[in-house]
Amino acid sequence: MPITDVYWSLPWPELARQANREGKGHPATGRSVAELSSDRSIARLFSKRDEQTGHEMKVSPYEVKRWRERAERLTYEQYLVDVGADDEEKRGFAFIDYHAMIRKKHQRKNSSRK
Repeated sequence: MPITDVYWSLPWPELARQANREGKGHPATGRSVAELSSDRSIARLFSKRDEQTGHEMKVSPYEVKRWRERAERLTYEQYLVDVGADDEEKRGFAFIDYHAMIRKKHQRKNSSRK
């Protein structure tokens, strides 16, 4: 499961806002930085073909939107506290686990029933 897609998709909207504030909002391609950081553009960038297996790895704009929603509900910092990642090695495992969790297509909602 490629977790780097999730990792790179999360900060792009903020980076686009920062570029627009600095006057770098229109690159040579003619498309604004904000447009390039849209869910649709990010999904297009992350869709690829795995050359080793020949498998198409498509990412939809809906998936990118869901990643952002999940990351807003549970931040990485809060996840570290929840799993008790208090040393360097645990934080490394937690980093991978967090981004894999955000990427999962099918997640069960936490039930409030006990």
